[in-house]
Amino acid sequence: EILEELKQSGFNDNRLFKKLKDTLLLSDLVKFAKLKPLPQDNETCILDAYIFINETKPVEKLEVEKDIAENSDDEISKKKSIMIENEELK
Repeated sequence: EILEELKQSGFNDNRLFKKLKDTLLLSDLVKFAKLKPLPQDNETCILDAYIFINETKPVEKLEVEKDIAENSDDEISKKKSIMIENEELK
């Protein structure tokens, strides 16, 4: 159902769609068929989920553009530094 809704929403990134589909399929097999995944499968699913989330989350670019219009260069530099530090902590 999730994949069908995603298709209907206009999502058209086949690479990310496949990553999500593979992750959900393995999750279903683990939950319902009691499959024991290999450690490599676990790592792949976690990495694919991380990639999917990071590549589909809303971009904060608009906030930076708004700041440019409203703030001085020093204030913008400070905010960009904070955003970069927060991204590095993830």
